[in-house]
Amino acid sequence: MTTRTRGFFLSVVILLCISACMAKSLAVAGQTGLSHTGQKEDGPEAYWRALENLDFGLMQNTALPPDFRKFAEALAAVTRGDMDEAENTFKDLLASSQDARLRRQALDILHSLWLFQSQWKNILEAGTDKPEDKGDGNRNLVMAFGRAGQETYRFPDAACVMPCQWSSTGSPIVEVMVNGTKKKFWIDTGAGLSAIASDVAEACKVMPVGDGQGEAGTATSKRISVQPAVIQELKIGGIVIANHPVIIIDKKDLELKVLGIFRVMKIEGLIGWNAIRHLDLEIDYQKNTTTIRQPRKANDSERNFFWLGYPVVSLTDQSGVKLHFGLDTGSRRTSISENFLAKVQVDNVKMKKKTIGSAGGFERIVSAVIPDLTLKIGKSTVKLQEVGTAPQKGAVFIKLDGTLGCDAWRHGRIRVDWTNGLFDLGNPSQ
Repeated sequence: MTTRTRGFFLSVVILLCISACMAKSLAVAGQTGLSHTGQKEDGPEAYWRALENLDFGLMQNTALPPDFRKFAEALAAVTRGDMDEAENTFKDLLASSQDARLRRQALDILHSLWLFQSQWKNILEAGTDKPEDKGDGNRNLVMAFGRAGQETYRFPDAACVMPCQWSSTGSPIVEVMVNGTKKKFWIDTGAGLSAIASDVAEACKVMPVGDGQGEAGTATSKRISVQPAVIQELKIGGIVIANHPVIIIDKKDLELKVLGIFRVMKIEGLIGWNAIRHLDLEIDYQKNTTTIRQPRKANDSERNFFWLGYPVVSLTDQSGVKLHFGLDTGSRRTSISENFLAKVQVDNVKMKKKTIGSAGGFERIVSAVIPDLTLKIGKSTVKLQEVGTAPQKGAVFIKLDGTLGCDAWRHGRIRVDWTNGLFDLGNPSQ
């Protein structure tokens, strides 16, 4: 049930040839690469496939060309939360590398990192070398947010504990104040930007910034029109956010109806990732509470959580295979990807038709369903049943193995702390 803004100016990777001199050394570097069928790959494609799955073993290979080693090291820095190091390295590669594909990948990731840090000016100045992006409406969003005032966060001295309700999908809903008017917003880690329904925006005097519009992707194949706006003051419990960038979505696209007639859900607004990343957030499904703290950097934290176009949790299956799942508190169910099926040996896969919903409405898809799935997240074990494939959208460059939804923690609690790279799951669903 999430509106996902993929990052401005990001599009399909252009497949370009890598020079023969590099291909020879990359063939050695890419011995860890697996094709989608599980067969070994050689050469440049093995390098890219390994990195798309965050397999950094290739960095031990001394034959790896310097630019490709630097790209891998910068990507590893992203997973450690070292955004400055990653940004500087990708900028250097963008300016100096002779490999067109590597430059394109570096630019895509840079756009994502700048979006993450609300560095609108950098996005505009970098531009794009893809003709199809020249008239991209999302440029209107970037320009509008760039003209807005500086966003600030003010935290109370103590942790803020708020009562929490649950949507029919299991998503947490908390009371907020939008420019002094009380509303109820979903906490949605899968939404790249906070969002507000058009009728709620009008009632709360949240006005569009500029005359342009943009587009947002959703959890389905649908795309919806959005308008840039800034909430002058958003209060979440005792936390006060000033000049918070949001997108206005037509109220019809935030209403889910059965048979196009009977409304089953109305979303007033979403607290998206651009707010959540600044919080130390704990959601307790047993106590019906949400606790928000000001994040404090801990030097000894063991990171299992990072962001690259989408919040990503590092975990394993029961046999120890390393996996990367998106985190979506706006999704009812956990799903897997075809990339997961290429990595993990699964028996008794069944094909089923199912309906998925998101902003803009419902969509029917054909899904490969596995009967049982056991995941290990830190010290916790999650056991799920009837987990199916679904579109995995939002992540930049990397291939997600699935998305964690509310069914993974509906009997326990979760803690989301990007500052320390921590996703903690207590008393998980068994």
